[in-house]
Amino acid sequence: DIRPHNNFGTIEVRVCDSPSSLKEVLAIAALIQALVNKLGNEFDNGTTGINSHPSVVRENKWRASRFGLNGEFITEEGNSTISVKKAISNLVTSVDANAKQLGSLKYLSYIETILKKGDRASMQMGEFKKNGDLSKVVTYLSKKFTADVKSVTSGTT
Repeated sequence: DIRPHNNFGTIEVRVCDSPSSLKEVLAIAALIQALVNKLGNEFDNGTTGINSHPSVVRENKWRASRFGLNGEFITEEGNSTISVKKAISNLVTSVDANAKQLGSLKYLSYIETILKKGDRASMQMGEFKKNGDLSKVVTYLSKKFTADVKSVTSGTT
């Protein structure tokens, strides 16, 4: 969910769930940064995007909440659907040049990994189904997060 604040000239971005890996945090931040850059440039150039009907926007928010990456969105025009993964992939492609310009392309590229392997929420559910023990899910998350931090700080991301 994105809400502009006209009085401050800022944008509030409400992130889906809580990313449980540093790579996911960096990827989402890179996507938001590149998208704001792209939309800001378009606004400055007098370009406007498609205004979807508010009911389509509400329905797509619900679908994202309910089905996550495995869902389908109603298209902006409202006459067909597109998989959430394809919509995200298209969005990433549309902001690649902006991310490159901002120096965050290497972080943005992790979005494609998330789309292929699944997000950490899905992995957590899988870990719980496998073990039925929340303490093992926490241990799993801790190990994954530690590995991510080492990977990011060593420059192997």
